[in-house]
Amino acid sequence: AEYMGVTVRLSCSVPCVVIGGGPAGVFAAIQASSRGTKTIVLESTSECLKKVKISGGGRCNVTHDEIKPVREIVSGYPRGYKELIGPFTVFGPSQVAKWFRCNGVELKTEDDGRMFPVTDSSQTIIDCLLTAARESKVDIRTHCHVTSLEHTPTASTTTNAPFTIQYIEKQSKMTQTLHANAIILACGSFHGAITWLASLGHTISPHIPSLFTLKTTNPNLHELSGVSVRDISLQLVVPDAQRDHNNNDNIKHLTQRGDLLFTHSGVSGPVVLRLSAFGAKYLYKCNYKTNLLVNWVPDSVKDSIFAQLNHNRIHHPTKAIATTAMFENVPKRLWLEIIRTSGIESSTTWAHLTTTQSKALIRSLTGYEIEVNGKVTNKEEFVTCGGVLLSEIEIKKMQSRIIPNLFFAGEVMDVDGVTGGYNFQ
Repeated sequence: AEYMGVTVRLSCSVPCVVIGGGPAGVFAAIQASSRGTKTIVLESTSECLKKVKISGGGRCNVTHDEIKPVREIVSGYPRGYKELIGPFTVFGPSQVAKWFRCNGVELKTEDDGRMFPVTDSSQTIIDCLLTAARESKVDIRTHCHVTSLEHTPTASTTTNAPFTIQYIEKQSKMTQTLHANAIILACGSFHGAITWLASLGHTISPHIPSLFTLKTTNPNLHELSGVSVRDISLQLVVPDAQRDHNNNDNIKHLTQRGDLLFTHSGVSGPVVLRLSAFGAKYLYKCNYKTNLLVNWVPDSVKDSIFAQLNHNRIHHPTKAIATTAMFENVPKRLWLEIIRTSGIESSTTWAHLTTTQSKALIRSLTGYEIEVNGKVTNKEEFVTCGGVLLSEIEIKKMQSRIIPNLFFAGEVMDVDGVTGGYNFQ
């Protein structure tokens, strides 16, 4: 049929429709369909699982360390860590790993806990999920842009299905209508979904970036591009008035430990990505203009550092401070920058190091300040925080507390994880 120049097909009714063909949507569809529920997946792009191709540097980090206790796993989620304890007890990393193995994918666990297919190829995960979807008879429809989602109480509909979905088939430009008994929203931060959910009575925390590297203003740090520093402590400086004092866990997580990498524009590495996730909402509020404090030697107390300086003054009086490697994890180029920041000339010997300079050097080692003036999206991750408030979700079922048979999967909920397989999990 044709209406106002647009071709319209007759509607049909199905038990379950999944909106979004990412890993969350496809996996949810497999689970529903394998239990005998006819399920359709609507994906707006040309293929499902596009993000999987580039995740984990093209290797696809499917989950995080299957042998870790659940309570340790949930610590990797800045939003949702308490709520996820129950669901992960039922289907956590160990169950995910078992599911992939049962579907022909062998996994390996690396030293940092990340789990990958032994093929080191994300295509292995894509093929596995699509094969499972095909065998479960999931009806995947690509090039389908959903334009509306409406809910009407069952008693008032002629189809006896409470949900109505309209979408446009991009290639044919035909408008389709589906009636469904259940909806699984797995479309991430898609703006249309936010509008639908708000109209259905849900409260949405704005989607904002999480997992990103940070730009710095100091050109001397740009000169350190490529330098990696192991096991440092990194603190996000948040004014006391802007701290969430009702959330002690969040305050605690504003300091992270891990490896840092200098880039041509700022700082990156696991510790920066983790801190950016836990501090995502504050960083967004301050427009990514703030300060970081770095402790380059977190296992050393100030008194012991001072004692080391005195030891060098006594035993190596003629040696230049710049040529003395005091800490194994501090590379030479960074050591020179620390000395410069402390107001010490590179030619200064230990015999000529003053008490004032010693104190300045200790401050630079344990509280080096980095001014931040922006962010850079991490190429391997496209993660947001925000979404449907968890208080409005029956988390054990991932079902809306407001609309029966409306379910959620993935980033459409206000849940997000740090890098390392947490978001795929």
